[in-house]
Amino acid sequence: MIRSVVVLGLVPLLLIACDHFMDGSWDDESAVRLENFVPLTAANGCEAHPNATQWYTKGFIDVFITDQYTLPFKTVDTGKDGDWRPLMMTLSYELPPLPGLDAAAWEERTVYSIPVAESAGGVTVGTVQILTDEMHENLVQIFDAFAAMAVKFDWETYPMIITVRAAGTRPGSDRISHTNELRFDLVPSYGDHIRDGALYLDKGWPSDEEIAADFPLPQDQEQAKYERDKDIYDTMMLNCDFSQTHLAGCLPGQDYGLIDCYTFTEAADQIEGLYPEYDCCPKEEPAEPQAPTR
Repeated sequence: MIRSVVVLGLVPLLLIACDHFMDGSWDDESAVRLENFVPLTAANGCEAHPNATQWYTKGFIDVFITDQYTLPFKTVDTGKDGDWRPLMMTLSYELPPLPGLDAAAWEERTVYSIPVAESAGGVTVGTVQILTDEMHENLVQIFDAFAAMAVKFDWETYPMIITVRAAGTRPGSDRISHTNELRFDLVPSYGDHIRDGALYLDKGWPSDEEIAADFPLPQDQEQAKYERDKDIYDTMMLNCDFSQTHLAGCLPGQDYGLIDCYTFTEAADQIEGLYPEYDCCPKEEPAEPQAPTR
């Protein structure tokens, strides 16, 4: 069993019906609040919608696969016109004391030019990228530090804490108003978002040249090549699912975004580089080798 490859331990995203709001302070004058974070799922077409009925407070990122986490959010404007729009997001970060932690990389930051996906009836959904290149690089350094110590950190119990607050304005107004703050937990991992059925164990099968050196007679070489090829075939059939879907989830390495060797151009090299004892499964089921005739 490939513990590092098959994702068995991901805690499900917290999906809760939005019949109540999370606690938070109101800006009474603007009557705008940051209501919740909206999960991207296949059921909603991997897009955030104003009428979304689910929200979540914890996400997962595989920093081996991706350097970014896209966080969709929803704001609600109960003002007369319901036309408030977010212009910027302020993000602050809290991490436990970790080996290799660069505190300077995790200072509070403001993200401008917020993409707004859709607005309707005072409800606006948008997205914000919550990691910078420096933050991603520091996370990789932290995982390297733990690997050097042969220690596995419990990120589930001690996640990264990101506090998010939106600021925006109404058409025709220069006044910037702020929403309440919301907390989002992010659990990083390294190399865990490889889809089950994507790899098979490389047993170190002999090459044709090695078989020829070991078996001088042609008929013995044919038999040895068949036995090798049959063992490779059987190993593939036992471990590979030959899926035509090369991304499980919405975004590679984010939440349920599991990949295989064909999800993007460099995926095979990256995965086999991380797990050199395994080979990528072929895209399609191979033909079964036939025994040589005597």
